[in-house]
Amino acid sequence: MVSDTSNLFVGRRAERALLNEKLSAAASGSGQIVMVSGEAGIGKTRLLANLCEEADVRNISVHIGRCRESAGAPPFWPWLNALSDRFGADSDIVRRLTGHSDTGSLDELSDTAQFRLFDAFSAALRRIVADTPTLVVLEDIHWADPASLKLLEFVAPEVADMPVLLACSFRDTGSGDNDRLSTTAAQAARELHTARVELQRFDLAEMKELFAQASESEPPDELVSLAFERTEGNPLFATETLKLMSSEGKLGAGVRPDGASWKIGVPSGVAEAVTRQLSNLPSSSVELLRDAAVLGIEFGIPQLAKMSKRETPDLLPDLDRPESAGLIVQDSEDGTRFRFSHALVREAIFEGLPISRRASRHKAAAEAIESTLGHDPASNAGTLAFHYYECRALTGDAPVVRYSMMAGEQALAVNAYEDARTHFQRAIDSARERPMDEQLARAHFGLGRALSLTVTVEERATVGQELQKSFDYAISSGLLNLAVDVAKFPISQHTGFREQYRELLQRALDLVDPDSIDAGYMLNNLGHVTEFAVGDFDRANEMLRKAIAIGEAHGDLNLQALATSNLLEVRHHHNVHLEDDMEVALSAADLARRSNNPDAEAKSLRPAAYAAKERNRASDAIKYAERGLEAAERFRHGDGILYALLCLEDMMEMSGDWARFRELNDRALEIDPRNSVILQGRIYLEHFTGMHEDEERFFEQLQDVARTNPEADYYARVNAGFAAAVTCVKSPERQKIAIDLARQVLGFPGLARRARVQAYGILAVVALFQRNVELANEALAWMSARPEVAPGEGIVSRTLARLEALVGRPDDGVARIEPHYREISAGQHTFDRVMVCSEFAEVLVERGAGADIRRAGELLDEADQHIDRYGLLGLRAWNEMVRDRIAARRTRGRSDLNPAGLSDREIEVLQLVASGMSNPEIADRLVISRHTVVRHVANIYAKADVGSRSEAAAFAVRNDLL
Repeated sequence: MVSDTSNLFVGRRAERALLNEKLSAAASGSGQIVMVSGEAGIGKTRLLANLCEEADVRNISVHIGRCRESAGAPPFWPWLNALSDRFGADSDIVRRLTGHSDTGSLDELSDTAQFRLFDAFSAALRRIVADTPTLVVLEDIHWADPASLKLLEFVAPEVADMPVLLACSFRDTGSGDNDRLSTTAAQAARELHTARVELQRFDLAEMKELFAQASESEPPDELVSLAFERTEGNPLFATETLKLMSSEGKLGAGVRPDGASWKIGVPSGVAEAVTRQLSNLPSSSVELLRDAAVLGIEFGIPQLAKMSKRETPDLLPDLDRPESAGLIVQDSEDGTRFRFSHALVREAIFEGLPISRRASRHKAAAEAIESTLGHDPASNAGTLAFHYYECRALTGDAPVVRYSMMAGEQALAVNAYEDARTHFQRAIDSARERPMDEQLARAHFGLGRALSLTVTVEERATVGQELQKSFDYAISSGLLNLAVDVAKFPISQHTGFREQYRELLQRALDLVDPDSIDAGYMLNNLGHVTEFAVGDFDRANEMLRKAIAIGEAHGDLNLQALATSNLLEVRHHHNVHLEDDMEVALSAADLARRSNNPDAEAKSLRPAAYAAKERNRASDAIKYAERGLEAAERFRHGDGILYALLCLEDMMEMSGDWARFRELNDRALEIDPRNSVILQGRIYLEHFTGMHEDEERFFEQLQDVARTNPEADYYARVNAGFAAAVTCVKSPERQKIAIDLARQVLGFPGLARRARVQAYGILAVVALFQRNVELANEALAWMSARPEVAPGEGIVSRTLARLEALVGRPDDGVARIEPHYREISAGQHTFDRVMVCSEFAEVLVERGAGADIRRAGELLDEADQHIDRYGLLGLRAWNEMVRDRIAARRTRGRSDLNPAGLSDREIEVLQLVASGMSNPEIADRLVISRHTVVRHVANIYAKADVGSRSEAAAFAVRNDLL
C-alpha cells in the first residue's frame, strides 16, 4: 500500500528555491511577482501550496483566490475571494468592486473611471500590507474574468515597493487562445521584479523519488519505468497511477512486472478530471473527440472529417474548445494534424465511448484511413490492422490478416521485432477458425522470425514450433519457395530447436541445387547448428566452408559474411585458433558492413577481439569488441547485444578494468538475469576482486538456474560447475557441488565432445585444489588424449601442465607452461599475468628442486605485485596455499640451510631488516610491494619466534645469515 499522497512533494528544487527567494525579498519590503505556468496536472497548485506553507512558517500573511472553470463568476472574483477579509466587509474598495461585480461588466466605465477604481484598489492594498508582509496567490487565472486580468496588469508595477509576493498560476496551452491572458502575462513579465516559472514533467529520477516516498517497500526499477512511460511524467497522472497500482496489489515487496497482467489502466482520478473537462464542452466537440480517440493518440483532420462525415470547415471550430482546455494540441504547422495532450487523456475519452459503438467506430476509422491513403494503404498497415481487428465481427478476418502481414514484414525490415511479433500474432489469432493456408503458413513463418529475435529463455522452444508449422505446410502443399525461405532463415543456437532444425535443413537441402545460393544459406545454418547441437566440428567446418565458397561464386557478400562469422564462432567454441583468425574476422566484418548486415558484423568482430586477446593486444581487442557491441546495438537483437557485452566484458578482464566489467555485466543481467554465462562471469569478478558477499548471492542464483533448467540442457550445469570449482577454496561444499555437476554433465546421453571436455575441466580444477591424484589422472587421461581439447591453447594447456606436475610428470608440466609464462608476461593481459605466475610456481613446487623452489617464490612475489596493482584480492588465498607448500617442502628437506623453515625470500628480507633497512626501502630494493614486505616480516617474526626488528637481527646473527 502507499501512504497518503496528498502531502507528497517531489523534485522542483530549483523552483522552490526561486519562490522562497522571492518570498524573502517581499518580506523585506521589495515586492515580487511570480507567474507559474504549465499543463494541467503538472503540479502548479502543489508548488504554490508549498510556498504557502513556507509563508506560514515565517508568519507571513497568506491569502488565496481561486478562479472557477465554470462560467458565471463575477468580475474581480479571485481578488475578492482572496482579500475581502483583509479589506473588511465595509471597506469602500470592497463595495466598489462588488458593485461592478453586480453589474457584470466594466464596459460602461470610461478609461478614467477604470483607472480611478484600480488606483483605489492599489492604495487600499498598500495600506493593509504596510505592517504585515503578505503572500497573495491567484490560482488558475486562465479562467479569470477580463476585469481581474486588467486589475492584475495595473497592480503589477505598483507592488514593487510593497511587502507583497503576488503569485499567479495559469495553464499555458501555447495555442494563443486566450489573448487577454497572453497580454496580462506579457505585461507582468516586463517588470523587473517578475519571475516566470514554467513547470516541466517529472523525469525518471523524480518518478523513482515519488514511488520511494509513497511506498512502504521500494518497488522494482522496471515497475517505476513502466509507470513513467505510462504517465509520461505528468505528476497528477503519476500520483493517480501510483494509487491505482497500490489498490491492485502491484507495489508489494518482491513484486515485479509480468506480462499482460501488468497493463496499467486509466486511474479513476484521471478519468474524473477528463470527464469534468468534457462536461464544459458542447456535445459536438465531445463526439468529435471520441472519434479522434478511436483514431489514436495522433489524428489527422482529413481522416477525422471522413470518419465523422463532416466537412473540414465545419469540423475545425469544434476542436477549438478542446484545444483551449488542453485536451488536444496541434501537431503540424498547417493545422491538419492534432494529438491528444497525453495518452491517458485519449484513453479516458475513448473509455467514455459505449462498448456497443466501438466496433462500428473502428470500422469507420479504418475506412476513413483507407480512403485518404489512396493507393498506398501499406503505409498505415499497422494502424489499419489494429482497427480491422477491433471490428472483425463486422468485417471478417480477411482485412485483419492482410494488413497484419504487411505490418509484420515492415516491422521486421526496420528491426522492430516486438512490433512484428504483435502483428503476426494478430494475423494468426484472427484466422484461428479457418484451416491452414499459404497466408497463415507465412504468418507462422513471420511469427517464428520475430520470436527468434525477442523471446526469453523460457519461450525459445516456441520459435521452432512456428517455423515447423510453416515448413510442414509448405512441404505438404508443394509451396517449395516458402519451404526454402523457412530453411534459409537463421535462428539462435539457444532456441531449444537444434535437432529438429537440423532435420528441417537436411530435408530442405534436397529441394534445391547443391551449388545454388539457397543451398549456401542452408549450409550456413546447418553448419552452425551442427556444432552446437552435436559438437561435430569437422562436419560443421566442412559445411561452413562450402557455404563461403558458394557465396564467393555467386558474389553474395552477405552469405560470405554470415558463413565466415559462423565458422569463426565455431572455431572459437571448439578452441581451434588459427594464425590468421583476426585478419579473417576483420575481413568478414567488412563484408557484413558492406552488405548492411550488422548481425554478421557483430558476430565477426567477436572472434577478431578474441584473436587480438590471444596475441596479447589489449587495445585492439577492446576496439574490436566495442565495434561489435555498436553493430549489435544497430541490429537491436537481444542475444546479439548480450554476446557483444560478454565479449567486451572479457576484454575488460584483460585490461583489468573491473569497474567497466561490472557495468557491462549489470547491463547483460538486465537482458537475461538467469543466463548462466553472465552469472558465472559475475561470480568470478566478485571472487577475484574480494567481494565475497556479492559472490555468495550470485552463486546461489547460478545454482538455482542449474537446478531448474531442463534436463536436456547441460550448459547451465557446466557454468555452475566451473563457478563452484574456481571458488572451491571457500569450502568443501563447493568442491562437492563442482564434482556433482561435472558428473551430471558426463551422464547426459549423447553428450557432445565439447561438453565432455568442459566437464573434465571442472574435475581438473577440483583435483588441483584437493591434490587428488586419482581425479587428476582421470581428467588428464581424457583431456590429453583428445585433439579437440587443443592442448596448445591458453588456459587448457596451463591446466594440463598443472595436472601433469601433480601426477608425477613435473618436467612435462614445466615444459608445457613455461612458454605461456613468457608470452603472457610480455603482453597486456592483467588477469592472466597473475594466474600464470601462480600456476607456474605451483608446477615448479611439484618438481621441487632448490632452484625451482627459489623461482617459485619469486613468481609468487610477482603475482602479489599484480594482485596489489590490479585489485585482485581474491587471488591471494591460492598464492598463500602454494607458499605453504613451499614452506613445508623447505622444512622437510633443507632445514639446515633455512633455519626455522624460512623461505629464501624471507631470508633475503631478514638480511635487509638486520642491515637496518625500513620496509619501504626493502620493497624498493627487492622490487616488490610494501604489502608483500609486511607479510614477509610477519612470517619471519612468527617462524623465528621474535617480536622486534632487533630480535630478528639477533636471530640472523645466531644462524650465520649475515
